[in-house]
Amino acid sequence: MKFIGLNDSDTGIRTVGQEVTVSATHAAVLFLLDESGSMSGNNIISLNDAINRFPGDVSANNNFAKTNIEIAVMAFSSSVRLVSDWRPLANYTPVSLSADGGTNLGSALDSAITKAKEKLDNNLFKMVHIVLISDGCGGSVTAAAREIEKMKKDGTLVFWMLGVPGYDRRTALKLTGGERLYELKHGKQFDYTDFITMLASAIIKIQNESVPPTLQPIPEVKTIGFNQSGNNQFGAGNSNNGTSGSGSFGSGFFGKGTSGGKLGK
Repeated sequence: MKFIGLNDSDTGIRTVGQEVTVSATHAAVLFLLDESGSMSGNNIISLNDAINRFPGDVSANNNFAKTNIEIAVMAFSSSVRLVSDWRPLANYTPVSLSADGGTNLGSALDSAITKAKEKLDNNLFKMVHIVLISDGCGGSVTAAAREIEKMKKDGTLVFWMLGVPGYDRRTALKLTGGERLYELKHGKQFDYTDFITMLASAIIKIQNESVPPTLQPIPEVKTIGFNQSGNNQFGAGNSNNGTSGSGSFGSGFFGKGTSGGKLGK
């Protein structure tokens, strides 16, 4: 399967938003995971496997990371629950989510922000990563979006989102502001390996005061996913900010696409 988007590579995710430079010595990573009924079956099994491999990916050959990067896991459906509280990667215990119920994203985000601020009260931790993985939405996210933006501007939060097919892209853009927004393509709907591998690499590089070299800025979100006629759910594709007006998308989440899709100078 091929990666769909402007940065064409052999992976199962595509970048929808852009990257920005951040740095932190001690990192705290909070996973906010959708366990609603629509995530049932192989989807939730694959998500469990991917989340449980994350600590090993980050701490492999990195003893500093084992004790200086902490992880917590929250899950949500109709309600929100703390699955695994803050602990160093070296002390992580595998989680097992089961899918059922609705998707109360608004309440989940409010709880995750509160949990992130709890970690920021510890002077060792100046920044928290919240990683949202979801295939839907529910409840108002307006207040959460404002708080996420404020914390990002303060330099205390890095917000990531992986949209699983069926997620609401307008809500995702509202939450992310077009930064660190990714989506799975249909062909790899239940395979989170590429995203977790990328995320682990990014956390390590952020800890070392750099960003992943493979993640290039995407200046214009609108150019993602338009079809041959030039139309998408956000209007016709264009060439603003140096991007070309067509993309090498193949058959994927937004249908068949055209050739091109290179970043302009």
